[in-house]
Amino acid sequence: RVILRNEREGFPVSAVREVRALHRLHHPNVVSLIDVVAAPPAAGSAGPGDAYLIFEYAPSDLTGLLAYRKQKLKPPEIKCLIRQLANALDFCHLRNIMHRDLKPSNVLITAKGDLKLCDFGLSRSFTGPGNYSTRVITLWYRPPELLLGAKHYDQRVDVWSAGCIFGELLAGHALFPESSEIKVFQKICERCSATAEEAWPEELRRLPQWEKFGPRRQPEDLANGASGGDIFAELLAKHGPTAVDLLRSTLQLDPNNRISAQAVLEHNFFVQEPLPCQPAEIKVNQHLSCHELDVKRHREKLREEKEAQRQQNKRPAPGQAPGQAPGQAAGQPGSPSTKRPRPP
Repeated sequence: RVILRNEREGFPVSAVREVRALHRLHHPNVVSLIDVVAAPPAAGSAGPGDAYLIFEYAPSDLTGLLAYRKQKLKPPEIKCLIRQLANALDFCHLRNIMHRDLKPSNVLITAKGDLKLCDFGLSRSFTGPGNYSTRVITLWYRPPELLLGAKHYDQRVDVWSAGCIFGELLAGHALFPESSEIKVFQKICERCSATAEEAWPEELRRLPQWEKFGPRRQPEDLANGASGGDIFAELLAKHGPTAVDLLRSTLQLDPNNRISAQAVLEHNFFVQEPLPCQPAEIKVNQHLSCHELDVKRHREKLREEKEAQRQQNKRPAPGQAPGQAPGQAAGQPGSPSTKRPRPP
């Protein structure tokens, strides 16, 4: 739904970008825009009616799939999903389109296990590094060059985000889950073994936020490597050197050294045993809608239930004095009315 009544200049730019991008992107791993429908104005309203972008339906996104599965994704499923994601990105990049908001909730999963890249509201056409906004890509999936204030960048920002998603599938949790730009940057330094200034390319050290974010400005324990651990070493024992090599290639600090989406597809990760499964073999709940919003609502409900139970436990039972433990008689040890002798 596109709400137009508060828009001074007609259709919002994010909706225009999405329609333009999807008009050019017809691919099995990119969501299909079926139609754009304009609704009539509401009764008594002087403004325009809302518009609706109608897409093909997918019952889950990657956030929901990970949250509601009883078991972690198996290696063949991870390979299948990452290969589909790389296919979508390669198709976009060959047509000079950056997505710029790649994250699990923007990766839809159909009932048949097909991956569909969606939400192109921040997408941008490019013909090479240009003067673009740094306020793109959700924080946990934002590459270091954007955190440091780079305005000249290209499609390799999407590859970093895809690497974050890949690492999340391997590890079972987000790689850089922090609440601010500087904390995310610190987490990248920590988990990518880049706590020394020398680990960073000269090009990034010249960016506007380097003086504020650079490793030498970090807490002493982090600069000394005393906090957290190398994500690549952590995943090596469980997933093997080939998976870690692909992950490391997508999470290169220097965007010039970062692998392309096409090179991801050509990596040995996809031809070594176990091979990728077919999309239809990915276990998707056929009877449950699992999107990021559903996950947030479920977690909020659990928090409310837990808080209600906590408040219930604080209430004294009938006939019980405040602060008196259940089943405890007044005057017994532990009761507020008990006077204990002072030690001599």
